[in-house]
Amino acid sequence: TVFDAVREHLTGYDVEVVVSSQPNTGLAPRLRAAWEARQHQGDVTHVVGDIHFVTLLLKRRTTVLTIHDVEFQQRHAGLKGAVYRWLWVLLPVWRSGLVTTVSEQTRSDVLALVPRAGDVRVVPNPVRDLFTPTPLPGSFIAEVRRFEARTPTQD
Repeated sequence: TVFDAVREHLTGYDVEVVVSSQPNTGLAPRLRAAWEARQHQGDVTHVVGDIHFVTLLLKRRTTVLTIHDVEFQQRHAGLKGAVYRWLWVLLPVWRSGLVTTVSEQTRSDVLALVPRAGDVRVVPNPVRDLFTPTPLPGSFIAEVRRFEARTPTQD
């Protein structure tokens, strides 16, 4: 994951990675996932992925929540959208001591959704050292055409 690259540079810290054993579907497994997160809470607990709701059972001042996007808000309306907004965005942001996003766009989206969001910081995803850009073989020609709407001329 992207956080493997971060952990490589956390020398001097005892970092434990815990992946929820619960599926992210239904009410009961999500409640068990939140309880599981509480049982594994450390001096700092970093919540990533689509399980923001687990922050509700964690200590606020030691919880860091990273939000990659909130596009799911655009896919869900009505009661389902309201549940997602409250349990995946509003309450988790309010219950986290620090919220990070991976882009300025996501930060803006979060601030638009969450009144009194507090400090939301942008921390871009790192690129691992093993990544090296490789040019594509062959040559490519891109053709761009511009189309304009024209009104008929009067002769």
